[in-house]
Amino acid sequence: MSERTRVYITMPERSLVRSTDRAYLYDRLTQLEQRYPLAFVANARFMSRFANDLDHLRQRLFGLVGHVPAPGVEDVFAHVPFPRDIDVAYAYGMFPRAPPRRVPITWQQTFAPASLGIDLPAWRAATRKARCNAVARADRIVVPSAVSLAHLHDLFPAARERASILPYYLPGLEPLAADALAAKSGPGPLRVVFVGKQARRKGLPALVAAWQLLDTRTKNAIDVTVVSAMVDGEVPFPPTWHGTRFIPDLYALLGTAHVLVFPSLREAYGLVLVEAMACGLAVITTTAPTQRDIVSDAGGRFLPPTDPHALAATLSELVADRAAVAAMATANVRRFRASLWHEVVGPAHVAAFTYP
Repeated sequence: MSERTRVYITMPERSLVRSTDRAYLYDRLTQLEQRYPLAFVANARFMSRFANDLDHLRQRLFGLVGHVPAPGVEDVFAHVPFPRDIDVAYAYGMFPRAPPRRVPITWQQTFAPASLGIDLPAWRAATRKARCNAVARADRIVVPSAVSLAHLHDLFPAARERASILPYYLPGLEPLAADALAAKSGPGPLRVVFVGKQARRKGLPALVAAWQLLDTRTKNAIDVTVVSAMVDGEVPFPPTWHGTRFIPDLYALLGTAHVLVFPSLREAYGLVLVEAMACGLAVITTTAPTQRDIVSDAGGRFLPPTDPHALAATLSELVADRAAVAAMATANVRRFRASLWHEVVGPAHVAAFTYP
């Protein structure tokens, strides 16, 4: 094995749409090379990219006709070419259908339901059927959360020794300094932010509906900013709100805000939750176990994603209790620093890709 472990990323480097996952792999994750003995090798093969584009178009068409596949039960196998002279394959999401036997594979996947209100026994049966072969063939399985790990242990107990938690590597995301965190406690409106490219799926309609339920005094005490490209359809919002489709420095915005509202209807993880925690925000998100596991009760309020009355009541509560907002923000920064900060996550990645 070379001095640097050569890690082959099986997801195509380029595609029709620059997804969040692809940006993570090739913008953030590859920065590990600058600090650790890893060298990432891109999958730049045309046929892989073409197949990936077809799959993306299929999903978009299903979305247009209102069909949403049951989360976690889709086929996870894909045809992936393997270059020579690699030490490890990093199968992010999709698992190689016919990999060389000599190459160990670290498989990143989630094993927790992405939606609330599903038929859990049916989901479990379908997940076992769809993923049993990949689970059996992976040398290591890494998941982003404790909830996902618990589901994996329950669904595939024989894989327990090969599975571990590997949080996302987010270089450039630093825990908010104590003085900047304290400065948020000053007078002024409660600054609330919503962030999500897919405004409908991420829950912006619920925030708009909750706003209509607030009294005038509470509305005047809240300043709302929406950051969304609205790729799944426009969502009109009140003219008093601030809105932008893209912001060059999201962390700067979050660093001055107080509360993230993220009532997502379907979410395998939610990186913006981690970003908000690092930047010292209290979080309002869904009751889904994964989101609750990321944030914890100390830093969040957890609501059904389709209940605007509960969201309105929570916003009113936080307007009236700014000390609670500050306590949640402090808890989130502390939690981020302890387990989600790149200083902690970086060495864990080296371990995940290092084989004897």
